[in-house]
Amino acid sequence: MIIMGLDPGTAITGYGIVRQENNRHIVLGYGAIRTSSKESTSSRLHTIYGEIQRLIGEFRPDCLAVEELFFN
Repeated sequence: MIIMGLDPGTAITGYGIVRQENNRHIVLGYGAIRTSSKESTSSRLHTIYGEIQRLIGEFRPDCLAVEELFFN
């Protein structure tokens, strides 16, 4: 099973992808999608959407977990 996790944010969206095999988790990829505060909100969301679509196409996850937003 391949699992993708997202930590959403308009400036930085973090992601990690792992494959579960038996009792092990193997890291397939991780990183951050960064957008500039100089861009419009719609442009930033378009960039994030495009990168997430690319990651889904590349890794073909079986499930996706999204961290709940927290404002401090």
